[in-house]
Amino acid sequence: MKVLIIGNDIHAKRYKDVLFFRNDLELYYNEYENINLYDVIIFSVPFMFDYEWFLKLKYYKNIIIFEKCQFEIELINKLIAKKYIVHLRDFDTNKFKFKKENQIIWPNLINDGMNEIKHTIPNVLDLIRNNTSNFDINVISINKEEKSYHIKLENDNKLFCIIINNKEKFGDKVILNKKELNWPDYFKCINIMFDKILSNELDDSLDIENKYKTIIKEMEEKI
Repeated sequence: MKVLIIGNDIHAKRYKDVLFFRNDLELYYNEYENINLYDVIIFSVPFMFDYEWFLKLKYYKNIIIFEKCQFEIELINKLIAKKYIVHLRDFDTNKFKFKKENQIIWPNLINDGMNEIKHTIPNVLDLIRNNTSNFDINVISINKEEKSYHIKLENDNKLFCIIINNKEKFGDKVILNKKELNWPDYFKCINIMFDKILSNELDDSLDIENKYKTIIKEMEEKI
């Protein structure tokens, strides 16, 4: 099976590092000619899909895997390919219990080219969504301070106070209620995701992406 990985950032590297070890795949990188030769295209860069990319992919008929988040939902829906927007934390087997009030401190990833809101908040939302039975986020407040963002969210009658550092490194772990959390095992997550897609077991709904788009736009308007 031929797989084309589009992208050059940390997300693309993650897919390359994991899928390299699968003996059922031939990997290709950023080769856009004869695009219909590939069985699967992994569009690995968040927020990169736009009208120019739509024109390149609109006649492609196989499988496209989009790394979240991609907010050009209408354009993605017009593609004739089988398409999925994947949130790798959905395949994380670690589960967490939330309290009535919760503090989440997220490490600074700005040196990896990550935007504090557009790139970090979707990961926070994934953490909340995958550990609750009801995902219905209410944005209470967002404040940008000198060295951090302070954000308050409400979900399922629980309060989440989120701190995102935007200046200096202060560790590489997510801290939930003063307890360090391990990062997902991306090697395992990507392989589980890929197997589910190839066996047609993965939901291809874009509902979550629409919810994330609404939440992030609301946050950006409140800054």
